[in-house]
Amino acid sequence: MNSIELLKAAVEHEGSMSKVGDKIGYSKATISLILRNEYPAENVKFDKKLHDTYGFLLERTVLCPALKDNIHFEVCKRYVNAVNENKPLSGNMFAIVKDVCPFCPNSQRV
Repeated sequence: MNSIELLKAAVEHEGSMSKVGDKIGYSKATISLILRNEYPAENVKFDKKLHDTYGFLLERTVLCPALKDNIHFEVCKRYVNAVNENKPLSGNMFAIVKDVCPFCPNSQRV
């Protein structure tokens, strides 16, 4: 996956170019130019910030500190949302993740 494909995945993940831009420090206009392959400058800094922030989308897994295992980021997202909204999870999963998810670095990315 090249940087433009990763950027497309990040926009899909976040739901907007603005949210991606805010997270990596670039304007929506710049994100749009890069997506159209019309950005006139070198993209090395952009690529680094993009991969540092959204590289997890490449593997689509994150290391869960509560479970001490790699889980799909959509599962992580479901756990984070359940904890934030105080919704039950199946089995004893809520008890396992409820004290970890709010402080987990993955919760900033999912």
